Amino acid sequence: MKEDILQQGQKLSNEEIREAARVILNIKNEIKKVIAGQEEVIDSFICALLCNGHVLVEGVPGIAKTLLIKSLAQVTGCSFKRIQFTVDLLPSDILGLTTYNPESGFEIVKGPMLILLSLMKLIEALQKRNLL
Repeated sequence: MKEDILQQGQKLSNEEIREAARVILNIKNEIKKVIAGQEEVIDSFICALLCNGHVLVEGVPGIAKTLLIKSLAQVTGCSFKRIQFTVDLLPSDILGLTTYNPESGFEIVKGPMLILLSLMKLIEALQKRNLL
């Protein structure tokens, strides 16, 4: 498989296409060992990953949304972080921040948004208020 990024209009050989299809099938089969009955969702996630896209997943609790993303990250060797959205969330909690260490100087502490696969979860229960 080519290590470099393909330029627009560049063509792959039949062997390279077969190799890519084999890798994608292996990814799907590994995820299916953990996630049952969600083939269309798994295909959509893999497609988004290949296209450098984004996925918005909505659903009731307990349908393996987090497990799917964690599994995809593990199978593909990508990093994974989970962001819990609360009312007191700050931009630095997501993006990270720059700190100063007297021994080594300025250091960047990466937040979850600088990770390849991020799961952002909104906690609506914390935003409800009792009005009298």
